[in-house]
Amino acid sequence: YAGTIKHGGSDTWDSGFVSTENLVELMNRSQIVLSHQGHDPWLNRVESKVTCVRMREFEVPMTGGLLITSFCPDLQKYYSIGKEVLCYRSSDDLYDTIMYLQHNRDKMEAIREAGWTKASCEHTWEKRYDQLSKSFFV
Repeated sequence: YAGTIKHGGSDTWDSGFVSTENLVELMNRSQIVLSHQGHDPWLNRVESKVTCVRMREFEVPMTGGLLITSFCPDLQKYYSIGKEVLCYRSSDDLYDTIMYLQHNRDKMEAIREAGWTKASCEHTWEKRYDQLSKSFFV
């Protein structure tokens, strides 16, 4: 959501959604991109723990951003949690993770790089089309 990106290079702030071009730029210049997968981003309520893998989990690493998202068991099918992307289970966990990364820039860079490598090698549209076509024409 926009409140963080300038509109058209002027001093006014955009109040709508970020365009695709600006979203990529915003993710590229961010040290950490925070995402959540449930209706309650801090997962404080038991009934809020229904999660799913979304496009954002692929978009952020593909732009070279470091992704921290709420834990989703299915994300483990696509990434090595803790090595290529990071997950949190509570607001305290999220805070501790961000503080750790701020004091360990080399670790932050290693995770960001590993996420980009995995995404650019295994999670491209071409790879998805190949997987889909193989499943139909076996």
